[in-house]
Amino acid sequence: MTQTPQPTLSDGTTNANLFCSGHAFLPDGRLLVTGGHLADSHGLNQATIYDPAANTWTPTSVMNNGRWYPTALALPSGSVLTLSGSFLDPAQNLIVNNGTPQIWSDGSFSSLTSFPAAPDLYPRMHVASTGIVYLTSLVQTWSLDVSGPGAWTAPAGVQRPNGQCDYAPSVLYDTDKVLFAGGGNPPTPNAETIDLSQAQLTWQATGPMNFPRRQHNATILPDGTVLVTGGTRGGGAAGTAEAFNDLDPGQPVHIAELWDQKTGQWTMLAAEQTDRCYHSTAVLLPDGRVLSAGSGEFILNEGTPQQVANNPQDTHYDAQVFSPPYLFKGPQPQITAAPDSVQYGGTFQIGTAQPEQIATVSLIRLSSVTHSFNAGQRISFLPSQVTDGTLTATAPASANACPPGHYMLFIVSLQGVPSVARIVQVSVAASEAASASPAARALRAPDDAFAQRATVRAAARGTRVVAGITGSCPYGIAACWGGANEALRSLPGVRYVDPIPDGDSSTATVYLEDDGLPALDRWEDQFREVVRQAYQLRGVEVTLTGTVEARS
Repeated sequence: MTQTPQPTLSDGTTNANLFCSGHAFLPDGRLLVTGGHLADSHGLNQATIYDPAANTWTPTSVMNNGRWYPTALALPSGSVLTLSGSFLDPAQNLIVNNGTPQIWSDGSFSSLTSFPAAPDLYPRMHVASTGIVYLTSLVQTWSLDVSGPGAWTAPAGVQRPNGQCDYAPSVLYDTDKVLFAGGGNPPTPNAETIDLSQAQLTWQATGPMNFPRRQHNATILPDGTVLVTGGTRGGGAAGTAEAFNDLDPGQPVHIAELWDQKTGQWTMLAAEQTDRCYHSTAVLLPDGRVLSAGSGEFILNEGTPQQVANNPQDTHYDAQVFSPPYLFKGPQPQITAAPDSVQYGGTFQIGTAQPEQIATVSLIRLSSVTHSFNAGQRISFLPSQVTDGTLTATAPASANACPPGHYMLFIVSLQGVPSVARIVQVSVAASEAASASPAARALRAPDDAFAQRATVRAAARGTRVVAGITGSCPYGIAACWGGANEALRSLPGVRYVDPIPDGDSSTATVYLEDDGLPALDRWEDQFREVVRQAYQLRGVEVTLTGTVEARS
């Protein structure tokens, strides 16, 4: 293992703590890291680039605000989209979720139209073959057109039927096809799929896992199956450590499961020795095995929101390597020759001793995984043929289906056994690179949460209601705001939701459509239907204007 230098801020001397940042690979193999850690819920506004060839960290542009728990997503243009992450606004001493998406390109950030609701932390996001980005982790599925100033859309009726399922993986297991498995409080075994290429989007139930899980990881394998590892089946009341990361004996799930997209069914596999829950990772290795590593517990002081030191027995610096069943079906085919790089739509030859025995050719993008979500991985199955004893494959037609960068190239035998991968760079031709780049954007003043709050307060005419909300997220309602915001917006009679909750009192403010009273007989049930037990609606405080009369 080779240590890297300590990354720094733009001054070149102040250390940059990259804990709980977002990260995505650039087309040239460097890693862009957005945000990081100043304190819990208080993120860095710095972005940093790691160059693996030189083993160096280089600070790049700062963002509009800090980001702690953001997602970074590689785009077809070769740029990187980052969204969410919380920060501390020093002027008002408020923790705010950064709902302004920004695109990093050629060393600078430009802002897009802010998310109309509130994103969750580490939002699960995928690029479809149209170039549109989809956010799948809220109950409502949202789309983002990243061209021009950016445009958000919430397609009507495109909601996951299992409700809010936080700390679950969302996997782009084939072109435009997403699997969302487990998550939530209490954890669910249920899984859902959606095909983003369809004109009418809808989530469909697929087979449930054998165990309910949250804090688990999902890894795409070369044959298109999806491996789930780790997680906990335990849950608890909002505001408790068990609701977030239950490590009580018997709750962590050690048995791995494999999902087959052809049948929609899950198969139980070998059990891991160690708990792999919060802060664990799982990464596909070039030899077809999966590295499962890490995990660290989050503990709360009894009756307070303050974190205490991890129990050493629940903090794991070790790793295990899992060999999927396909490695026991026969010998691995060998790639004897392959190009270092391929261009979109181009054909290329793959050297192998028995080309007629190869069933499929696949490309899997290098992983960038954290907090139960691998934003980097995606798979492309390549058309292939054997002519005169030579295996020839065709690269994806466009960057939308396969953003530029480095991929693992696998060949899979008729018996379903994958080869050891070759690393291949997928790129556009130099002459096409300029036209593929996004149009230059001026850095616009974002309509951030503070601007949205001003708009809400100016437009609100109905009754003001303050709702007390307790969340299962240990970082408080201000940082972990996306799911509660979504549930409040769905309540009958609610017209506006103040985009910034009060973290100190754990309350949020909504405004009704008129000057009447809230439908409290329906609110609690409907709130719970959306969030399950991820949040608790403690009660409400209503501000009324009128005359008090004594009657009877």
